Amino acid sequence: IMTDMPNVLPWARALETDRAVYIQRQYLTASLYDRISTRPFLANIERKWVAFQLCRAVADLHTRHIYHGDIKTENIMVTSWNWVYLCDFASFKPTYLPEDNPSDFSYFFDTAGRRTCYLAPERFYSPDSSVDRLKVSNSSMDIFSLGCVIAELFRDGSPTLTLSQLLRYRKGKYDPMADVGKIDDPGVARMVGHMLQLDPSKRHSASQYLQSQRGHVFPEYFYTFLHPYMASLDLPSPSGAPVDTGSSVVDQRISKLYHDAEQIDDELKEAFDDIGVSDEDDGTVDGLGLEVRGDASSQCPAASPSCSGYLIYLALLCSCTRHCDTSEAKLRLLDLFLRISPHISDEAKLDRLLPYVMTLRSDGHALVRSRAIHVIALVLESVQNLSPINTGVFTDYILPGLRRCIADSEPLVRAAYAGIIATLAETAVRYIDLAQSIKRDSGTSLPIEEENLLQLQQGDRQAAMDRLLAQLHDHLNSLLVDGDATVRRALLSNGSLTRLCVVFGRAKANDFLLSHVITYLNDRDWLLRSAFLEAMVGLATFVGSRSLEEYLLPLLVQALTDSEEAVVARVLSTIAALAGLRLFQRPTLRDLATTVAPLLCHPNAWVRASTLQCILQCSRQFPVADLWCFLHPAVRPCLRCDVPSLERSLILKALKPPLPRAMFDVAVAWAGRSRSFLEGMSLAKGIGAGGLLHSSSGVEIRERTGGLRDLGRGNSRQDDEFLEKLRHLRMGPEDEEKMWAMREYLSKLARTRQGEGSSSVASIPSVVQLKNVNATPKTVFLHPVTDFLPDHSADIEDAMSMLGSTMGGGGTGNSMAASILDIRSMAMGESGKRVSLDVSKPSHDVSSHSIPENPSSMPSHMTLLDKQEDQKSGESQTDGATRARSSTMDGEGMRISRSTPLSFHRASRASPSPSPSSPSPLIITSSSSSSTSTMDGLSNHGYTTIPHPSPASSSFSVTTPSSSTALPSPSAVGGVWKPRGILLAQLTEHTGSIITMAISPDQTFLASGGADGAVRIWDVARLLRGTSHRARTAFDQFSDGGVIRCMTFLEGRHAIAAASSTGQIRVFRSTTTGNGDLPQYGRCQVVREHQLDTPAQAVAMHHYVEEEVGAGGGGGGGGGRSILLVATTEDVILALSLHREPSGDLKELWRLQSIPHHGTLTTMLLDPRRHWLLTGTAHGVLTLWDLRFKVRVRSWLHPRRRRITTLALYGHGIPRGRLVLVGTEGAPHEATVWDLETGVCREVYTTEVGEQEEGQATLHGDIYQVRAQGGFIL
Repeated sequence: IMTDMPNVLPWARALETDRAVYIQRQYLTASLYDRISTRPFLANIERKWVAFQLCRAVADLHTRHIYHGDIKTENIMVTSWNWVYLCDFASFKPTYLPEDNPSDFSYFFDTAGRRTCYLAPERFYSPDSSVDRLKVSNSSMDIFSLGCVIAELFRDGSPTLTLSQLLRYRKGKYDPMADVGKIDDPGVARMVGHMLQLDPSKRHSASQYLQSQRGHVFPEYFYTFLHPYMASLDLPSPSGAPVDTGSSVVDQRISKLYHDAEQIDDELKEAFDDIGVSDEDDGTVDGLGLEVRGDASSQCPAASPSCSGYLIYLALLCSCTRHCDTSEAKLRLLDLFLRISPHISDEAKLDRLLPYVMTLRSDGHALVRSRAIHVIALVLESVQNLSPINTGVFTDYILPGLRRCIADSEPLVRAAYAGIIATLAETAVRYIDLAQSIKRDSGTSLPIEEENLLQLQQGDRQAAMDRLLAQLHDHLNSLLVDGDATVRRALLSNGSLTRLCVVFGRAKANDFLLSHVITYLNDRDWLLRSAFLEAMVGLATFVGSRSLEEYLLPLLVQALTDSEEAVVARVLSTIAALAGLRLFQRPTLRDLATTVAPLLCHPNAWVRASTLQCILQCSRQFPVADLWCFLHPAVRPCLRCDVPSLERSLILKALKPPLPRAMFDVAVAWAGRSRSFLEGMSLAKGIGAGGLLHSSSGVEIRERTGGLRDLGRGNSRQDDEFLEKLRHLRMGPEDEEKMWAMREYLSKLARTRQGEGSSSVASIPSVVQLKNVNATPKTVFLHPVTDFLPDHSADIEDAMSMLGSTMGGGGTGNSMAASILDIRSMAMGESGKRVSLDVSKPSHDVSSHSIPENPSSMPSHMTLLDKQEDQKSGESQTDGATRARSSTMDGEGMRISRSTPLSFHRASRASPSPSPSSPSPLIITSSSSSSTSTMDGLSNHGYTTIPHPSPASSSFSVTTPSSSTALPSPSAVGGVWKPRGILLAQLTEHTGSIITMAISPDQTFLASGGADGAVRIWDVARLLRGTSHRARTAFDQFSDGGVIRCMTFLEGRHAIAAASSTGQIRVFRSTTTGNGDLPQYGRCQVVREHQLDTPAQAVAMHHYVEEEVGAGGGGGGGGGRSILLVATTEDVILALSLHREPSGDLKELWRLQSIPHHGTLTTMLLDPRRHWLLTGTAHGVLTLWDLRFKVRVRSWLHPRRRRITTLALYGHGIPRGRLVLVGTEGAPHEATVWDLETGVCREVYTTEVGEQEEGQATLHGDIYQVRAQGGFIL
């Protein structure tokens, strides 16, 4: 009957023998008597929590008429999370005892010999009394014992009554209320006094005390939240079953606490508003006659952390620390410790929370150890007030306890400690200052024992600082020379180096810290070198301008020629930050600016952006004379034209394209292998532009100033080889100027790479022979393509915008890591090898993009490419294939050149080559050969394509070339055709906007449908001749108010299927008479009609004739079925048979259901071979369907996530028709080319910005996009 009482632990079983009866219960370690005298001592809120649970336990027992009979502190068990169990029921003990014979009391109720008495006075009888000794105890007796226990609890373990005092109190010779009045909480004192009344009839029941003290002694949240929630946790069973303290129980408890953390916070924070609320009157009497005063001294301040229910919550969390098993549970526990840390007192953080977190620093999981180190630092940093006993916590407890982290086997743990050691050092210094403040302000107010303790722990401040610095020195000695670069990088993160310098002082920092960290620039880990350069900004502000120029500046200059370009970019950003802080003298600043200025031609966009930022910072500190005499001449070789002032926008506009990556690498290799590199460069500068190179025919260029012949004769064979490589890379005079400006940098960079290369070769354990791994070498000829010219200024704009937050006076560790990784991704490919970063001249005209293969990760801006062929008159054109490089962009906007599976082939020409100003057309073919794929089953060897029309042709002809036949060149039919924007006719008969248009298969007439609900037929021949701009006929047999949504011509017939917004589909035809060029058109006649289910509307339609597959496959007649495909707004694709049905409606053959959350269908594209169907939706989802098996093959999302407006086949001569053109709604107006095989975007065509300048290249292809209304013209 007591199994559902959460605070009661009854007897579990009884064993009867011949001599005795043994009773058993669950074992618990500590009683309330033990807990009162155990550190950390119970806070006031915890005492109230224990008293509340005791009252609840007694109330539950008395409700069921069960009486304990021996309530005392030894019979109250307390768990490590302060959960109370009332146990050891004394039903077998006598109720009444003789007052003149204490032996019965000692035998039954004082086995510990304390002489403390908790029994009610009425339980003792005199020799002459006639009491019934067999009568059982009652509720008032238990209430008296409960009052004695609560009084002892709030008096720090002092007994309330001894046996002699109780007997005297029974006779009225002793009053215990004097001792009860010493309880600090007046409300508790009044409640205990009421429980200890001599008259049993005046004592209330436990339920009445709980009700009367609700919101006064016991906070409201005890009743509404805390007690029910704690009871719901998996606590020891009150039935006496064994307590499962295994990992599964504790881990489940931690998981529940973790997921309920927000609810617990809300309840405990809301409880603060109720603490301290009292009645308006100064003194009132509750319904039980117990006086409740409104004085604030009886209440705990709401803002006091010692009154916070979080202390009770903290005890529960601390109890879980020793028994949790999994690392996940321990990490969650550490997160919960951090969550409650702001809500508990500073003393509780140091005395209660910190020791349990310190135990986790020796956990078996490295992740738990590292997280525990971070929590220790954060908790210590949040402490603002110290007690005298905790003033030496760092030197006596924290730092000695963390000593083992230095020798930890896991770099993760050592890196975690290195990352927070600066925080610990600053916090320790603050603790020393707090201790001195306590000593200074206390005077003689502290007790003598605390004063002695404070003197012993701290002594003089300087002595305390010496002890602290000695321990920090010992720890840093190991961390600074740690073998793992990650640990040393962590030591430099978040400004830790500068903060440590402040703690140690300038003298010790120079002798100890700087002597170690400056060696990091020679480390092989480029991330460590970059981290040191970032930390140098704060370090320079500490050491001052003089030490910066004497000791740190040479390191910066040396790092400018680092082999890792990310480090070079970081050096430049560091110089810019130091220049912005005005830490350089003007002559030093002038030398730095002239040194870094040639890096504006560097092929790495991040290096160029950092260089520009550095130059701009320097220019702000130069007077006008120095600006134009020193800085401007250094920058001028990198500019295409002069600038009126050195401003960011002007420099970006005038900046020359960077030196191509291929030329840069050849120049570095040349400088590393030839000692005459610098001499040759200087001599070439004296010769003039173009002095380094020979002509394309191999004949030496005539010397312009008389020095080239000497240079040619002085060249070694190795120099000639490098000159030949530069010739093949089409190096021009402008590139030569850039190379000359960077000659010193190239030479030093070559020496740096040589030094690193020699050391790295020695570390290679062995060389893998290809023959040993059955690898056959294969020669691949790579033809460099240097005329793909992206916009270099856009690169610098993007890089500078990203570097803006990290170039200032020191950044955070996170920004450092992010920017370093971004720079690294710019310079390294996916395999880790260095790849080309081509940034050349601006692009113009219609441009194509290459989008990353993962559509969802497409960047917000794309590389613009253009292709310009340099043709020479008289030079014959031959068929050839060159591999084209498409420029893709990583997540941060850097362009990385890669090969794509597309190759550009020049078409064979049937006529003499055009003039040099006419670039040859490019035809795209697939480079894949015999690989089987999904599209192999969806298409055959060829499909219908449309060739380039000639200006002379008035209509388009349809051909079906074989897979090996090349298309005719546009030059063979009169030159390259391009739209000239000549107005032929205006179609003005529609009374509303024109929504859709279609042209007949033989291209003799076209149809237009509009918002007026009419379809009008126009004669193409008359429109071209200009003889008549009237519609030849019209069809308006739709319901009133309907809008023509879409229409299509029937294959092989002069018939049109049109759909209205009312859901009507009408198939009609127009008869023509006359065989001349200008036929006559008759009235339109309806041949089929169909009504879609309301509210469906058709959005796109296609017609085709299905090939007959067997006897049962036709729909009648000798041919295949005539099928009309209709895409509706209800996400359904219907296949309607055009064969006449008795009902008059079109028969539904089958349907395809689109996924609703993909969006409403907007358009579709049918395979010319009728094997597949592609649909687009309003949400930008493309779906490929297999029409043979009526299944969905794949779906993918367009990166723009916009409405798909148009779909079309793309390219000429594609063997399997796997490329389609997709148009989307809204700006930027662009068309994307997608590979149906992989769902990958291959190219992007976008509109030209501004007017086309003379001499710009024009990209010829199938699609031309104009800006007018954002439409697409095929």
